[in-house]
Amino acid sequence: GALAEWRPLAEQGDTWAQYVLGMLFRRGAGVAEDPAEAARLFGLSAEQGFAPAQFELGIHYRLGLGVTEDHVEAARWFRLAAAQGDVEAIWRLGLLYEAGRGVTRDPGRAFELVEKSAQQRLPQAQYRLARHYLDGDQVEQNETLALFWIQSAADQGHIQARDHLERLR
Repeated sequence: GALAEWRPLAEQGDTWAQYVLGMLFRRGAGVAEDPAEAARLFGLSAEQGFAPAQFELGIHYRLGLGVTEDHVEAARWFRLAAAQGDVEAIWRLGLLYEAGRGVTRDPGRAFELVEKSAQQRLPQAQYRLARHYLDGDQVEQNETLALFWIQSAADQGHIQARDHLERLR
Protein backbone atom coordinates (compact mmCIF):
# COMPACT_ATOMS: atom_id res chain seq x y z
CA GLY A 1 0.00 0.00 0.00
CA ALA A 2 0.82 3.66 0.24
CA LEU A 3 2.75 3.16 3.46
CA ALA A 4 5.14 0.65 1.91
CA GLU A 5 5.59 2.93 -1.08
CA TRP A 6 6.15 6.23 0.73
CA ARG A 7 7.96 5.15 3.94
CA PRO A 8 11.36 4.38 2.30
CA LEU A 9 11.31 7.71 0.47
CA ALA A 10 10.39 9.56 3.67
CA GLU A 11 13.20 7.84 5.57
CA GLN A 12 15.63 8.94 2.85
CA GLY A 13 14.63 12.56 3.52
CA ASP A 14 12.17 13.18 0.67
CA THR A 15 10.13 16.19 1.85
CA TRP A 16 7.11 15.35 -0.32
CA ALA A 17 7.02 11.74 0.92
CA GLN A 18 7.30 12.95 4.53
CA TYR A 19 4.42 15.34 3.95
CA VAL A 20 2.22 12.74 2.19
CA LEU A 21 2.83 10.20 4.95
CA GLY A 22 2.09 12.88 7.53
CA MET A 23 -1.26 13.53 5.84
CA LEU A 24 -2.05 9.79 5.80
CA PHE A 25 -1.36 9.50 9.53
CA ARG A 26 -3.22 12.72 10.27
CA ARG A 27 -6.35 11.56 8.51
CA GLY A 28 -6.08 7.84 9.18
CA ALA A 29 -6.27 7.24 5.42
CA GLY A 30 -5.16 3.66 4.81
CA VAL A 31 -3.22 3.68 8.10
CA ALA A 32 -4.22 4.06 11.72
CA GLU A 33 -4.73 7.72 12.64
CA ASP A 34 -1.63 8.76 14.58
CA PRO A 35 -1.30 12.52 15.26
CA ALA A 36 2.11 12.10 16.90
CA GLU A 37 3.53 10.28 13.86
CA ALA A 38 1.91 12.86 11.57
CA ALA A 39 3.54 15.69 13.56
CA ARG A 40 6.91 13.91 13.46
CA LEU A 41 6.73 13.49 9.69
CA PHE A 42 5.52 17.06 9.15
CA GLY A 43 8.42 18.20 11.33
CA LEU A 44 10.98 16.38 9.17
CA SER A 45 9.55 17.96 6.03
CA ALA A 46 9.03 21.38 7.65
CA GLU A 47 12.64 21.53 8.85
CA GLN A 48 13.67 21.24 5.20
CA GLY A 49 11.56 24.30 4.36
CA PHE A 50 8.49 22.65 2.79
CA ALA A 51 5.72 25.23 3.31
CA PRO A 52 2.70 22.84 3.31
CA ALA A 53 4.39 20.77 6.04
CA GLN A 54 5.25 23.94 7.98
CA PHE A 55 1.59 24.91 7.86
CA GLU A 56 0.44 21.45 9.01
CA LEU A 57 2.99 21.44 11.82
CA GLY A 58 1.66 24.85 12.87
CA ILE A 59 -1.84 23.36 13.01
CA HIS A 60 -0.58 20.47 15.15
CA TYR A 61 1.02 22.87 17.63
CA ARG A 62 -2.00 25.19 17.57
CA LEU A 63 -4.40 22.36 18.41
CA GLY A 64 -2.11 20.05 20.40
CA LEU A 65 -2.39 17.20 17.88
CA GLY A 66 0.29 14.65 18.70
CA VAL A 67 2.42 17.37 20.32
CA THR A 68 1.97 19.63 23.32
CA GLU A 69 -0.20 22.61 22.41
CA ASP A 70 2.19 25.52 21.92
CA HIS A 71 1.03 28.74 20.28
CA VAL A 72 4.57 30.14 20.08
CA GLU A 73 5.62 27.13 18.01
CA ALA A 74 2.42 27.36 15.96
CA ALA A 75 3.20 31.01 15.18
CA ARG A 76 6.79 30.12 14.26
CA TRP A 77 5.71 27.49 11.73
CA PHE A 78 2.88 29.61 10.35
CA ARG A 79 5.32 32.51 9.93
CA LEU A 80 7.77 30.33 7.98
CA ALA A 81 5.03 28.99 5.69
CA ALA A 82 3.51 32.47 5.29
CA ALA A 83 6.90 33.83 4.21
CA GLN A 84 6.67 31.38 1.31
CA GLY A 85 3.19 32.61 0.39
CA ASP A 86 1.08 29.87 1.99
CA VAL A 87 -2.29 31.65 2.16
CA GLU A 88 -3.69 29.39 4.92
CA ALA A 89 -0.62 30.12 7.04
CA ILE A 90 -1.01 33.86 6.45
CA TRP A 91 -4.64 33.57 7.62
CA ARG A 92 -3.81 31.47 10.70
CA LEU A 93 -0.99 33.81 11.68
CA GLY A 94 -3.46 36.69 11.47
CA LEU A 95 -5.79 34.86 13.85
CA LEU A 96 -2.94 34.41 16.33
CA TYR A 97 -2.14 38.14 16.19
CA GLU A 98 -5.83 38.94 16.64
CA ALA A 99 -6.07 36.78 19.77
CA GLY A 100 -2.55 37.41 21.09
CA ARG A 101 -1.76 33.69 21.14
CA GLY A 102 1.90 32.82 20.76
CA VAL A 103 2.58 36.40 19.65
CA THR A 104 1.98 39.83 21.13
CA ARG A 105 -1.59 40.86 20.36
CA ASP A 106 -1.49 43.22 17.41
CA PRO A 107 -4.89 44.04 15.85
CA GLY A 108 -3.24 46.10 13.09
CA ARG A 109 -0.95 43.25 12.04
CA ALA A 110 -3.88 40.83 12.31
CA PHE A 111 -5.90 43.03 9.95
CA GLU A 112 -3.01 43.19 7.44
CA LEU A 113 -2.74 39.41 7.38
CA VAL A 114 -6.50 38.89 7.10
CA GLU A 115 -6.60 41.39 4.24
CA LYS A 116 -3.66 39.72 2.49
CA SER A 117 -5.26 36.28 2.69
CA ALA A 118 -8.64 37.69 1.60
CA GLN A 119 -7.02 39.21 -1.47
CA GLN A 120 -5.67 35.75 -2.26
CA ARG A 121 -9.25 34.46 -2.35
CA LEU A 122 -9.42 32.61 0.98
CA PRO A 123 -13.17 32.67 1.73
CA GLN A 124 -12.94 32.64 5.53
CA ALA A 125 -10.53 35.59 5.35
CA GLN A 126 -12.83 37.41 2.93
CA TYR A 127 -15.73 37.05 5.34
CA ARG A 128 -13.58 38.16 8.29
CA LEU A 129 -12.41 41.18 6.30
CA ALA A 130 -16.04 42.02 5.54
CA ARG A 131 -16.73 41.98 9.28
CA HIS A 132 -13.87 44.46 9.79
CA TYR A 133 -15.48 46.81 7.25
CA LEU A 134 -18.94 46.36 8.75
CA ASP A 135 -17.71 47.05 12.29
CA GLY A 136 -15.14 49.73 11.43
CA ASP A 137 -12.52 47.56 13.15
CA GLN A 138 -8.95 48.60 12.15
CA VAL A 139 -10.41 50.31 9.09
CA GLU A 140 -12.99 52.98 8.31
CA GLN A 141 -16.49 51.51 8.24
CA ASN A 142 -17.51 50.85 4.63
CA GLU A 143 -20.67 48.91 3.83
CA THR A 144 -19.89 48.78 0.10
CA LEU A 145 -16.54 47.06 0.68
CA ALA A 146 -18.11 44.84 3.33
CA LEU A 147 -20.73 43.68 0.85
CA PHE A 148 -18.06 43.09 -1.80
CA TRP A 149 -16.10 40.80 0.55
CA ILE A 150 -19.23 39.03 1.80
CA GLN A 151 -20.26 38.35 -1.80
CA SER A 152 -16.74 37.14 -2.66
CA ALA A 153 -16.79 34.68 0.24
CA ALA A 154 -20.35 33.55 -0.55
CA ASP A 155 -19.42 32.96 -4.19
CA GLN A 156 -16.87 30.43 -2.93
CA GLY A 157 -19.41 28.63 -0.75
CA HIS A 158 -18.68 30.24 2.63
CA ILE A 159 -21.81 29.35 4.66
CA GLN A 160 -21.81 32.35 7.03
CA ALA A 161 -21.38 34.72 4.08
CA ARG A 162 -24.27 33.08 2.24
CA ASP A 163 -26.44 33.28 5.35
CA HIS A 164 -25.47 36.93 5.77
CA LEU A 165 -26.57 37.70 2.19
CA GLU A 166 -29.87 35.84 2.74
CA ARG A 167 -30.59 38.02 5.80
CA LEU A 168 -30.02 41.14 3.69
CA ARG A 169 -32.59 40.11 1.08
